Amino acid sequence: MTTTTTTDAVFQRALSNMLTEIFDGPPGKEAFVLNTGDPGLFRQLDTIDSSAASKRPMSGKSTIAAHTDHLHFGLSLRPGSTPGGSERYVDPEPLLRGWELARLAADRTAS
Repeated sequence: MTTTTTTDAVFQRALSNMLTEIFDGPPGKEAFVLNTGDPGLFRQLDTIDSSAASKRPMSGKSTIAAHTDHLHFGLSLRPGSTPGGSERYVDPEPLLRGWELARLAADRTAS
């Protein structure tokens, strides 16, 4: 039983460190997913204004706003985020609508 608990703790710490690096940037001089000195997703998104986030990179491709909305939706599915805490049914409609997001309001922020 102790091995499982230790393994779970190591996994949780590694996952937490990886997500911190991805979203907030590497915390020190070591980086495993991003390059050292990269700002992380949140700070990078803060540098993009709503008009740039709403612009398609090319015809038929999704906007940064759509990708950000998709990421937000996916992260909202984490266990415990639904009423009742463990409900597994996911309504696919918001996910599909998110990919259609073409324009981001000027006052809407990514974080």
